[in-house]
Amino acid sequence: MKKQKYNPSFILIFFSVFFTLAVFFVFSNFANAQELIWEQVENIVGGKQNDEAPYGAVVDNTYLYLVGSDFNTPYTYDSQWRVEKRDKSNGSLVSFKVINFLDSGLTDLAAGVAADDNYLYIIGTRYFGSFNWRIEKRRKSDLIVESYKHANTGEGRAIFLSGDYLYLIGTDAASGEDRWRIEKRDKALNLIWGLTVADDRVEWNDMVTPSSIYVDENYLYAAGSIGTTPNSCWRIEKRQKTDGSLVGGSTGKCGEFVYVASISADQNYLYLAGRDQSGASNDSIWRIEKRRKSDLGIEWFVTSNDPVAYWQEKATAIFADSNYLYISGNSGLEGEGWRLEIRLKSNGNLIFSETSAEHSEFQQGIKNSIAQDGDHIYIAGPDYSPSSDSRWRIEKRTKLKTNVSGFAWSENIGWISFGNISGGTVSYGVDINEAGEFSGQAWSENIGWISFDKAETGTPPVEPYNGSETYVAKVDLETRKVTGWARALSYGSDWDGWIKLSGPDYGIWIDDSVEPAEFMNYTWSATDTYPAVIGWISFNCRNNDWCVASDYKVITTFNFNSPPEKPGVPAEYPEGETWNNCQTEGLSVPTFYWTYSDPESDPQTGYEIRIDNDSDFATQDPEELTYSGGVSTSYIPIPSVWADWMNWDTNYWWVVRVKDDHENWSEWSDANPFKSPLHASPFVDFTHLPQSPIAGTPVDFFDSSICYSYPGNAPYNCKDNCTGLVYLWDFGDGNFSSDCDTTSHAFLQAGPYDVKLSITDNTFPSPEICIKNGDSPVGVLPPLPKWKEITPLMFLKKFFASISNRFKF
Repeated sequence: MKKQKYNPSFILIFFSVFFTLAVFFVFSNFANAQELIWEQVENIVGGKQNDEAPYGAVVDNTYLYLVGSDFNTPYTYDSQWRVEKRDKSNGSLVSFKVINFLDSGLTDLAAGVAADDNYLYIIGTRYFGSFNWRIEKRRKSDLIVESYKHANTGEGRAIFLSGDYLYLIGTDAASGEDRWRIEKRDKALNLIWGLTVADDRVEWNDMVTPSSIYVDENYLYAAGSIGTTPNSCWRIEKRQKTDGSLVGGSTGKCGEFVYVASISADQNYLYLAGRDQSGASNDSIWRIEKRRKSDLGIEWFVTSNDPVAYWQEKATAIFADSNYLYISGNSGLEGEGWRLEIRLKSNGNLIFSETSAEHSEFQQGIKNSIAQDGDHIYIAGPDYSPSSDSRWRIEKRTKLKTNVSGFAWSENIGWISFGNISGGTVSYGVDINEAGEFSGQAWSENIGWISFDKAETGTPPVEPYNGSETYVAKVDLETRKVTGWARALSYGSDWDGWIKLSGPDYGIWIDDSVEPAEFMNYTWSATDTYPAVIGWISFNCRNNDWCVASDYKVITTFNFNSPPEKPGVPAEYPEGETWNNCQTEGLSVPTFYWTYSDPESDPQTGYEIRIDNDSDFATQDPEELTYSGGVSTSYIPIPSVWADWMNWDTNYWWVVRVKDDHENWSEWSDANPFKSPLHASPFVDFTHLPQSPIAGTPVDFFDSSICYSYPGNAPYNCKDNCTGLVYLWDFGDGNFSSDCDTTSHAFLQAGPYDVKLSITDNTFPSPEICIKNGDSPVGVLPPLPKWKEITPLMFLKKFFASISNRFKF
């Protein structure tokens, strides 16, 4: 009997009801694809507006640690220092500690936190007649304070842990006006160096807000604002880690209450988030910037805001992962909504945004936090709903892990989501790998999961990809055309669920002329029995000129540009490195070289090099020497850093990878072996006297060269032990001497002479020769004139004789 064809609307209703029930039982919390994994909102007794909030957060493998202010005292405006430990899996409170200094009715608060394996390091402000920094070291296990320091008149704002050192930033009010103060301390909280930045740029006053700090291998970057009420300016500084000295600074966007709130970074760029103005004095907006680490120049900036002007709207925290920026802050008519944005690192384009109107504002001036682990972000800040009584609020959300996102549209089944990017009990998405192969799942509220995984879909009914391939869909990396299949997993009777991605006269392709790249055109799904279960699926509103009415599209951050080739060593440097053994006293410094080649001839824009004493670079070793740079294809370590890190007569290896201008990284190079010298080479030096000798007179040359023993690398005066050394004095006039120690030489002709001393150290397997000009050139003066004495009578006799001869008659 011929099967009846059903009305499309009936099919839609049937599938809608069926799959809504199925999903309710299987994923009961998935009614909204944008749900959180969890949220915790706690009203600690006695809270008051602007007093009770988490300010900083950090995570480890198991726990989330938060610091901020509490309000639980008899004093009207007395907030307390609060530290919390929470279970990452569900946000439940494990333990907490509160300190109330009871000094006055003013604010005590913990503002920033960093962590290592065993301890938390916290910076904040306590009031004791005046505001002072408080720095703590607490055990992670029980949150007990192990040590603390009170320092500096002002407010401690942010802390960053790098290796064995803490880097801190805050205000210094000792002069009566707030100024930036930056410190470096060891983990015992002892001060290594501290500096208060002088007001040598603009007038400073109450709009000075150093808010955030970031540290990489070589530099620290400090961000905040400078200025005088009501105007202030974004300020970013690059400083040496060793002593805090200023390398570069940039004063940027200015306006009423304009400031940087947060900073994040990757290998080559800084990402800043904060408050800007749209033009009206009471209309604040979000501002996000990407700046180069090398010179602090702006790569791009974007702004966003609610269309209704309000002065409390601002971005307060930012975090950068490999592809995306996660920015949190407040938005809305009264600035009373939590807002999360996800943007592309490459150009700042908005991928996702969500504003939760039921939650209230991130406070002005508070550096609210984003902490992160491999798969999730944790956002902490104040919540004022349902009243003006502020509360701690923490959210856990899923990071965007796939590179396809957005929505497609079917007239029969409605919206199809290609990625859940703000969390939920189910995390899903579609991804394209380096070979162009699709994987993952999309979601429809009416027909459920649509899969690109062959293990779930089974083998497609016909070509393409119905053989031995492990994938069912693929994009051609040259033509950008997508071929293959996807399958709705909840297909029913007489409908197999297959969606064909391309056919003879239809199919989707990816337009990578825009960024992010956009899917274009349609796919098709139908059978003779159920011709309209899904039907045509549009992947972009540009297909139908519908973008004004509904701006939908499926996008991908997949990079079609090929990465650079794996670096090798150049033919002119077959060993991969050369050594400068003679220039720096007591130190040999290498130069590492590599090749760069790119399939599309794209230029190199960055590199990373790693140096270690073993050849296993599979994991990052804390003892490695690492560095990142730009366009160079060679690297010379900073001598002071190299001197602290290197050991003599030791085997080492190095690897490097390079990046093109499409942000594509090459593979790491093969591990290149090298060995440091047995010991330092001679450091040649000498002086001469007299400084301006006369031709033909002796000149003394005094040797002050330093040599080094083996083993031990102990310095000694070369002239005191010439064993194994060969001296050669080249006086520059064709004469030489092999004297060890002081020597003399007379220059017969006037002129400048470049005198060189070379010392050959034969204790090396290949004798090392170091040459230097000392205090040359030697400026030799002409000889003095020769005088012959003549008696006066003889002179007169000759004079009269000449007169007589001239007038002879």
